[in-house]
Amino acid sequence: MNDNGLRLIDFCTMYQLTVGGTLFQHKNIHKGTWKSPNGCTFNQIDHICITKWSHSLLDVRTCRGADIGSDHLLVRGPMKIKLRGVKKVQESRIKTPAIEQLRDQLRVEEYCIGVLQEYIRTRSHQNSQT
Repeated sequence: MNDNGLRLIDFCTMYQLTVGGTLFQHKNIHKGTWKSPNGCTFNQIDHICITKWSHSLLDVRTCRGADIGSDHLLVRGPMKIKLRGVKKVQESRIKTPAIEQLRDQLRVEEYCIGVLQEYIRTRSHQNSQT
C-alpha cells in the first residue's frame, strides 16, 4: 500500500466512512478501476466512500464498456435507501362561533359583560405599567 492508500484509510477513519469497493466479492477484472497504458495491468485506485448508509450500498463494480476518455474506469455503486415518510400535521380547525346562541338575549348580555370586563382589565393593566 502506498502513501495515497494510507491517506485514504486515515481519512475514512477520521470521518467514520466505509470504503465501498472492499465490501463485495468480485472477480479481479470487475474490481480494477485504472488501466495501464499497455492495457495489461488493472489497479483498484478509485473508490466509493460512504458514511452511515453503508448497509444501503448494494454493490460496487466497474463499468468497463463506458468510454469516458480516460485511463480510469467508471465506478458504479447502486444504493437502496428507505426513507421515512413525513408525518402530516393535522391542521387545527378554526372553531366557528355558535351564532344560534346569539339569539338568546341572556347569552348576548353575558357576552357583552365578559367583553367589557376584559377590556377594563386590559386598560387598567396598561395604565399601571406606564
